Amino acid sequence: MPDGPMPETRMRRALRRLPTLHLLVLGLLVVHAASFLTGFRLTSDDVMYGEIFAKGPDYLRQRAWNSAANQGRLGFLLLQPLNYIAAYYAEFLTARLLYVGLYFLQVVLAFYLLAKLFRQKTAAFFLLIFLAVHPQAYEHLPPNAYPLQNTVPFLLVLSLHLLLARDRALSAWATGAAYGGLLIGYFSVEYAWLLGCGIFAVQLGERIPLSGVSLGGALRQVATTTALRRHLLVLIVTVVGFLLSKAVLPSTYDGNQVPAALDLAGAGKTVALHIVDGTTARRFFRISWDLSLVDYAGIAVAGLAYLWLMLRLLGSLSVDTADPERNRRFVMRVLALTAAAVVVTLPLAITDKQIGWCANNMTCAYLDSRTSALFVVALIGLAALHLLQVVGAGQVGRLVRFGFSALFAMIFAATLLHNRTIANQMQVLDDSWRAARDFACFAPYSGVDRSRFGALVDPDGRLPARDAAKRQEVWADYIDRLADSGHCATGPWSTIPDFVAQSTPQPADPLDLLTGTSARMSEAESAVYLGSGWAAQESWGVWSVDSAAVIQFMPRGMGGEDKSIWLNFGLNFRDQAQAQRVIVEAGGVEVAQATYSADAVGDSRVWLEVPIPAQSEGTLVELVLRFPDAVAQQGGTGRRLGVALVRINFGTGP
Repeated sequence: MPDGPMPETRMRRALRRLPTLHLLVLGLLVVHAASFLTGFRLTSDDVMYGEIFAKGPDYLRQRAWNSAANQGRLGFLLLQPLNYIAAYYAEFLTARLLYVGLYFLQVVLAFYLLAKLFRQKTAAFFLLIFLAVHPQAYEHLPPNAYPLQNTVPFLLVLSLHLLLARDRALSAWATGAAYGGLLIGYFSVEYAWLLGCGIFAVQLGERIPLSGVSLGGALRQVATTTALRRHLLVLIVTVVGFLLSKAVLPSTYDGNQVPAALDLAGAGKTVALHIVDGTTARRFFRISWDLSLVDYAGIAVAGLAYLWLMLRLLGSLSVDTADPERNRRFVMRVLALTAAAVVVTLPLAITDKQIGWCANNMTCAYLDSRTSALFVVALIGLAALHLLQVVGAGQVGRLVRFGFSALFAMIFAATLLHNRTIANQMQVLDDSWRAARDFACFAPYSGVDRSRFGALVDPDGRLPARDAAKRQEVWADYIDRLADSGHCATGPWSTIPDFVAQSTPQPADPLDLLTGTSARMSEAESAVYLGSGWAAQESWGVWSVDSAAVIQFMPRGMGGEDKSIWLNFGLNFRDQAQAQRVIVEAGGVEVAQATYSADAVGDSRVWLEVPIPAQSEGTLVELVLRFPDAVAQQGGTGRRLGVALVRINFGTGP
């Protein structure tokens, strides 16, 4: 091995150059983002998307085309398959980590782009403000609803704008590829195009001379600035593409038509509420703070960390009190950011559907609300920095910095409380999906009325669906699909959901056990032989869940001779137990017993012979199996596991 230090990788150099304060801000972002990992398939669209993906690629392609054609949105040919895939995999934690990580990555990129355009190192400062006012919600808001529909186009658009805004010029080929990528991103979904319009407003605002603000000056800047001209051209070409796609595929989707635009009062109210509902401004008064003491303590620590970070960041940002143009520059940026916040919300907010949802029903937060929040946060941050410039860096400036930091630290803590409360409420729906998976994998439900599935896994009716019948259909299809998928590779050590026991079908036949037959405990018909002390049947057999369990049957076909039954079961040697005893009693009398050593049993699968006298034919026989060495179940449910009964043979050996 060569002497000397290891060569420094590009990633290590990038991390070394990243200020420590920025890394700590990213740490707070992780704390904030944790709440967004709970809850998925929160809209009926998300539920439908998952079902579409499950039906196979041919059906997926057909539905994507139908959606694009019915809504006149050719960009949906790109995005709808992404929606279907994302919704299907949303129940897996790995996928949700990806969705939430990509969502917050695009937020970070947005603030780095704004800082680049403003020529100030404000990205971490803006991000801290964003964390304070960014809510978790049940509405159609990413990343919990439509987890990748906006995120992927936004990431593409923001990354390309950062590339184009860098100080070193790109080659002609790279520049053309970047603007081509912007065109694809904008055309994929209207929200990405609206984000581009907001970025253009900020770019233009930074170019207009402070000494001669006018419409003519703005037009001259567009005409003479290559970057602005190219960006505007891409935006216009995208609009032309939208119009052509509508002409070729006239929309039959009336939810986004705009006859309501003439309702100026309703439209204005909807736009304002859309912008406000992208933040936590109206949410604190609707939440019940039902959290644990640990939650409150953790949030208090996070709030104090936020306060310290905000004070340090404000102290590190330069305050140029001698700049004579600062007031006019501030006004210009406020106008540009206000225009950006409105323009990303206006086109959808004035539609008939949005006015109906928002102005009338106060359900206002939507996909574009989170977009406008980016510019609202920048407005708040610039206002704070301008105030510091006005008051200076003296005693008053220090008081202002502390007051601003303390205020937003409290808002941040309140937002964490709000988000954790919402996440706890969303957990109910998460638990329903998990219960459905357990039911499909562990329950012998073949004889259960499918209309009962919803009551078993979702008793509160939390699954988002347009009506109760659709909700039942979704649960039945989901459970059937999982049961048929073959992915439920469970063994005798699986955890058994208690609700499954309520759904075990009871065979109509008597308890006859014929000589020479075998009853497998994984079969629904064998439930009739199980008395008390057993859990629900699973795909391999059934667990005993106490220190004793009962087997009951009526022996037939004995021919006047004594017979035996053989019990095939698995053993449990957890908690350092080296032996497992099984004692069998009939009528209070011990008829069989065995002690099994952990060293002597290779696969924990054994047989025990129990004699049955001839005079028992046609009468009910109850065998009590006692397990002196039963141990507590993993997970702390309070039950004790004795054996895992797999099969009963009558009249024949193993």
